[in-house]
Amino acid sequence: MVTFVTVLVLTFYFIVKKDGLKNFVQSLSPIKYQKYAVSVFLRIQDKLGLWLRGQLLLSGIIFLITLIGLLILDVRYALVLALIAGITEAIPFVGPFIGAVPAVFLAFLESPLKGIFVVILYIVVQQLENNIIVPKVMAKAVGLNPIVVIVAILLGAKLAGVLGAVLAIPVATAVMVGARDWFGFGTTGEENGEA
Repeated sequence: MVTFVTVLVLTFYFIVKKDGLKNFVQSLSPIKYQKYAVSVFLRIQDKLGLWLRGQLLLSGIIFLITLIGLLILDVRYALVLALIAGITEAIPFVGPFIGAVPAVFLAFLESPLKGIFVVILYIVVQQLENNIIVPKVMAKAVGLNPIVVIVAILLGAKLAGVLGAVLAIPVATAVMVGARDWFGFGTTGEENGEA
């Protein structure tokens, strides 16, 4: 939850201070490459905006799927529990478990059978999320191959834990923009500072 809020605050700050950051990047670059550096910065910023929209879309999808499942199972406080699941979706790997705990607890209080069904529901939602929804949505949002998305999240988690997993896709997106320029894909001579 803290990581999710931090990412939102940082993204908001970057959006509000767009010209300030752009000017900062421009001032750090050699005069010959200032136009190119600003171009790369703006493209990375656009991709990060798309990533945030993708993250919000993911949270919305998980919220809806969980809400429908909980309503079918007739779990009390389904709306609140689905909202918790949607919010914790932003935390890779452990988020679904954190979101499942209150729902499973409340369902077991009603009946053990209902608790087991809720556990199954959250396992199914997590499998859908990890293997289908996240790769597809992030591939559409930031233009990364679904396999790259999965590998980036796993690598980020291995290197820096939960924070690394959260930041893996934005970092991979920035690297992708730089790699496309480095290898000459999707750039023009003007963007490369040749004009």
